[in-house]
Amino acid sequence: MTADTQPPLVSRLEGSEVPLPRLAGTPNTVENEKKPVFHFPVKVALKTDEGLRKHAHVTPAVKGYGAYELWSDEGTGLPPGADSAPAPLVYFAAGAAFCLTSHLTTLINDRELDVRNLEVESELSFGYVNGETGQRAVCLGLRYLVDIDSDEPQERLRSLIQEAKGLCLAEAALSQPVSIQTLLAVNGDVVDPDIATEPGSLGQIAFPTASR
Repeated sequence: MTADTQPPLVSRLEGSEVPLPRLAGTPNTVENEKKPVFHFPVKVALKTDEGLRKHAHVTPAVKGYGAYELWSDEGTGLPPGADSAPAPLVYFAAGAAFCLTSHLTTLINDRELDVRNLEVESELSFGYVNGETGQRAVCLGLRYLVDIDSDEPQERLRSLIQEAKGLCLAEAALSQPVSIQTLLAVNGDVVDPDIATEPGSLGQIAFPTASR
């Protein structure tokens, strides 16, 4: 695929649904004792392409949000990455900054604060550490600088930052323990790689597999 034939890195899809026929048909064992007053599930259907390129259809399953197609790649330092699209962690880092800024802007409007301009800089760092069974991925931390041009009292702006951070869903995902379930489907047999079970113990799922 040449640069002239590459699709847009982000494009709007018709409709707002992203069906997940495989995931929807499997048992959900994610434990979560929290009882949210608002639920914001983001659905992703991803397919691989040449090299390390992949594209995903993504939508929040919430009224008023559309579906988009996003393309991603890795840099040339991770062969066969071609640096043809943003890396996955680029979306991750930008998403966290976007999310915080959305809450800041919403609160500024709701509180009718006198803010002439708002800009955000951030750095989200990742790495690997040596463990007993080999290297393990770690998140090294997230730094923000929120630059506000305003004549509002400093204490009121400090309160704005703290309230926005408390509402930021991306920051909650990074700062609080999160239950993760990863299922493996092979020819219709579904297993949980994190649990020692017999193949097919979670049942036979009738859906098209990746090889079909």
